[in-house]
Amino acid sequence: DDALLRTAPDRACPLLRFYGWTRPSLTIGYFQRYAAVARDGFEVVRRPTGGGVVNHVNDLTCTIAVPRGHWYLDVDRFESYRLVNQAIVDGLEFLDIPASLTAEDTTRTEDRETMQCFTAPTRYDVISGDSKVAGGAQRRTADGLLYQGSISLDALPPLDRLALISAVEQGFAKIFDCCFRPFENPAQFETIVDELTASRYGNDAWNRRR
Repeated sequence: DDALLRTAPDRACPLLRFYGWTRPSLTIGYFQRYAAVARDGFEVVRRPTGGGVVNHVNDLTCTIAVPRGHWYLDVDRFESYRLVNQAIVDGLEFLDIPASLTAEDTTRTEDRETMQCFTAPTRYDVISGDSKVAGGAQRRTADGLLYQGSISLDALPPLDRLALISAVEQGFAKIFDCCFRPFENPAQFETIVDELTASRYGNDAWNRRR
């Protein structure tokens, strides 16, 4: 995901990525304290974005990387968060799953350094019924904007994962008024991924830095 953000200036349009996890894993927000997170045998990776702890045992993880100069970066961080989660709402509605965005933050007493992403919805998170279905975190840099999100499959009726991906992709296409096509890695992309894995996300010292 970080490599997608760093190479965003090489692209003229947003890039959308969906993926899963091969091992029980937690991701923590960039500013969270590693030592305060209950790991319980999970692998822990620090994200480049903020937000809370996310358990990736049964979720669909999604990322959108938007290059600088795109209209999406002209809106403030609240509106950019609303738009991307509205895309997920629209995608769920294509599957006849009712969903909406929360209007305001839910009262919480959690320490932000240790908070869990799905314990309480914040403004513009995705909810269905009484459950938080999706949320995420953003980061803006000179290269563009990165959104990293998680869609909880536990909060949804049984779904084919590929059908969910297709529907959410349609939701993003509606919001961004575009059509997505398969991504072709630029020549230097894998080198950037390897460098970031070694220096950051695969580096235990970096993940424990806070």
